[in-house]
Amino acid sequence: DEALSWLDAAPDAPFFCWVHLFDAHGPYEPADPWNQRYYRGTDPYDPANRSMDRVDHLPDYMQSSLHGVTDADWVVAQYDGEIAHADYQLQRLLDWLDARGRARDTLVVNAGDHGEGLGEHGEWFTHGAELHEVDLHVPLALRLPASVPPRAPVLHPVELADLAPTIADLAGLPAELAHEGRSLRGVIASDDVVRPVARAVAWDMEANRAKRREQPGFPPTFRIVSVRGPDDRFELRDATGATRWFRYDGLDETEGAVGMYGSPMEQVKVQALERAAGTLLDQAIEGWGSPEQQMSDADRAMLEALGYIDEE
Repeated sequence: DEALSWLDAAPDAPFFCWVHLFDAHGPYEPADPWNQRYYRGTDPYDPANRSMDRVDHLPDYMQSSLHGVTDADWVVAQYDGEIAHADYQLQRLLDWLDARGRARDTLVVNAGDHGEGLGEHGEWFTHGAELHEVDLHVPLALRLPASVPPRAPVLHPVELADLAPTIADLAGLPAELAHEGRSLRGVIASDDVVRPVARAVAWDMEANRAKRREQPGFPPTFRIVSVRGPDDRFELRDATGATRWFRYDGLDETEGAVGMYGSPMEQVKVQALERAAGTLLDQAIEGWGSPEQQMSDADRAMLEALGYIDEE
């Protein structure tokens, strides 16, 4: 509502409007009718249903909303409802562009910042502490203005860091807005590969930093980096030096045995991913290893409520 009011009041001139739809974060509490749309069970509180028994490490911010719930499928259905509600709100924005005749000259970007674990790999109703495919593979869809020829889906790895330079490039804005990402104009125009891998970092929790101030030997549990090629991903954990290699068949993620690559060509590819992960970890430690930035009490309370600074 606020975005549409702002757009209605804006002059008929170029504009940039960023709308943050926070619905799909926990606790999952979609509005009616989305809270009923996807659940196929009869009673989420039925004591005979024991599917929530396997749920482990439930985030603090989910505890109260799930008190007494016994059916894990109901929780997943509420998450689906949150996503559907966000889709509905996006449709309202697209309808506004159509009604005002602005669709042909407006770039629309729909992106998610992260996924959510819904039981995969034992990650229940949370995100941020792992770098599995369910955490990393996010929606990224561009509806291009009429001046840019449309194209099929891009299968090469890209990053959310590429959005700022892409928007700047397509809008004819100065190149210094590019930051560390790369413009996807070449991908859109001719299927160019703009980056060999997509990078991801799961960094440290405030609770871990506090423990290391008291116990210098306490491991940096959540310091993980990942590099993702079209078919493979390599993960490196700073705490133990442990590495993991994942293969992909579509969106299905299967952990491979590092050192058992199957062919010389595959070995070369995975070793390249391993080197890239090591470089990324070094860059992350150098750039982000300093003490946490000071934040206001209000910001701290908000992050704490979302579970970002109290996990251990």
